[in-house]
Amino acid sequence: MIQESLKSDLVIGLDISETRTGWALIQSPDEILGYGVITPFKAIKDKDPFFGTVLLAYASEIKRILKNCEQISQQEIDFIVVEDLNIMFNKGNKMLTNFQSAAKLACAIYNKSMPVYLINNKTVKAFYKINTFKAKFTEDTLAKAKRYQQKPVKILMVEAINKNHKLELTYAQNDEADAIATAITYIHKNKKGS
Repeated sequence: MIQESLKSDLVIGLDISETRTGWALIQSPDEILGYGVITPFKAIKDKDPFFGTVLLAYASEIKRILKNCEQISQQEIDFIVVEDLNIMFNKGNKMLTNFQSAAKLACAIYNKSMPVYLINNKTVKAFYKINTFKAKFTEDTLAKAKRYQQKPVKILMVEAINKNHKLELTYAQNDEADAIATAITYIHKNKKGS
């Protein structure tokens, strides 16, 4: 469990995907210092003979983000939080598991003493009071999801991040929103005494 000294820790949140990985740099408890995405990948299958090269490039991008975040903050990163894979949704998706492993490996290579924690995406959604039941989505949310070609849950997460942290993310920036939420949820859920 993370100790009370977390108050000034530097945390990176990652929302890993094979096509668009969101990242967020958070000075705990919830000051957002930066966020963005890694999008260097074209469609590729895990059986492609060059898949290993893609994973290596992905790991290099993660290391670049870590280095850039330390330059932004002018201090070392204390830990990284990764939104864990939703096994129900990604059943049989070895590719996403490979990208998550590549990210963890990149973090270990960058700094062997930097811990990488996983947090369940349901914990993140619950922390921000995001409804995940289809039957309970409002007509407004469903209309926005259709208009912006996003899942309703992604629409709700962007709106929650914008409201709670006074940002102006677009609905297309849902991976950045997830990364911000991942880091901040982990920080608040793991304070001593929580």
